[in-house]
Amino acid sequence: MKRRSLFLILFLLVVIALLLIWFIGRRRNDTASIVPQDARAVALLDVNELSRATGLEAGKILARLGVSEAGEAGLNLSAPVYGFVTGQGHFGIALSVKSKSRLKKALQQLGADVESQRGYQWAMMKNWMAAFDSNRLLILGPVSATEATGLRGQMVALMKQKKADSPVLDELKNRSGSLRLISRLDVMPKAYVGTLRKWLPADLDFSRVSAFVSLDAQDKSFTLNTELLSDDKQVQQALAQADSLWQPIQGKLIEQGPESPVLWATAGLRGDRLLSLLRQNPAIRTRLIALNMCVDADMMLRSIDGDVSISVPNISLNFKQPPLLMTATLANKDFLRNVDSWKSGLATEAGVRFRVLHDDDFYLSAGDVNAYFGVRGNQLYVTTNSRLADQACRPTTAPGLQALLPKMQGRVFFATFDASVFMKGLGPLVQLLSAGNGMLQLLGSVERINLSATNSHNIALEVQCNQELKDILKP
Repeated sequence: MKRRSLFLILFLLVVIALLLIWFIGRRRNDTASIVPQDARAVALLDVNELSRATGLEAGKILARLGVSEAGEAGLNLSAPVYGFVTGQGHFGIALSVKSKSRLKKALQQLGADVESQRGYQWAMMKNWMAAFDSNRLLILGPVSATEATGLRGQMVALMKQKKADSPVLDELKNRSGSLRLISRLDVMPKAYVGTLRKWLPADLDFSRVSAFVSLDAQDKSFTLNTELLSDDKQVQQALAQADSLWQPIQGKLIEQGPESPVLWATAGLRGDRLLSLLRQNPAIRTRLIALNMCVDADMMLRSIDGDVSISVPNISLNFKQPPLLMTATLANKDFLRNVDSWKSGLATEAGVRFRVLHDDDFYLSAGDVNAYFGVRGNQLYVTTNSRLADQACRPTTAPGLQALLPKMQGRVFFATFDASVFMKGLGPLVQLLSAGNGMLQLLGSVERINLSATNSHNIALEVQCNQELKDILKP
């Protein structure tokens, strides 16, 4: 009797274990498994990861995003949400379901007829079709009435997938970020593809070029990272040619020029290669020819080797000639040998004035354009007014820019926009517009925006805030 009871107990334990394995396996059949193999674009939103990064509860983030009622509709937006574009061009979204009954009720309240077929619940909302069970919801569209029947079979196949076998999804999973997207360029509408083809090789296969975008959050900042991915030889050669222009930023020019500029940018450049690239553009080549009739622009560009910076000190409504200072590191100053020929050649040019201000400082005026330029030490400067000419290549004590030096390490390009200086420049206008305007008040929490590149196909946009993200995102 005891043996029979023991056998019965063991049998029940095995049954319970098998049921648990079945149930857990069923729950692990997550939203990622819905992504089709031929997906041309895949996106992922992970609210929990965003919550960990910002320190804000997932529920409050959803409230800020305006989807806090999703839970009442039976959805679990704290679980990863996947979006994708199928090989046929349909847009899809895969979400986790928390309550099938509540989801069914919510869809019916929206006016959709919900029916049961082929093991799933189905609903048609205008030109979007939805299929769901107790675990997941798949929405696909836009679809016409004639497409709906055939598409239903594809949706059943996607819902039954145990594991996604998508190269795009695999690439996305190897990346980090609370919000991630990888998209092939052939996803774009034909009108945009036609525009791009004017600038790219006519025979370029857009399906072999992809863009990766991710959003990373920190305590008081968030960063949007982008990368161009391709195994196409033409694209790789073009990127290699563009990379040959750049060299790592040294950061020495950050110590010069106007204090606390509204916009400041720097790049490590090779002037000879830049000149070769500029000459390939007919419009720029024509301008260079005209400029060379005044001064030796080609020799100036060739002499650049190292950091180049552009500084805009303040906001100006003078769109024809805004305040601007460009400084460049020189490998040589050979073009200065031709100053006498500039003076004699420009003396007879109508509407053109050229003056030597100091030994290596000059002034050139042609029509509405005024330029101050010259050489100090091993640096070339070009600016639009005399005040900036006095500040060119001079030491500055701008602490804001000095603090950004670590962000430039390993970069070939870096630009920063001081939003606080910009907002102060607008003054009372901002206060008037921001009264009761949530968006402008949100923009007021932005302190600085940085754009940087490690090479021609890796670019990052960082937004620095004056308070923690969890305080900004509070509903």
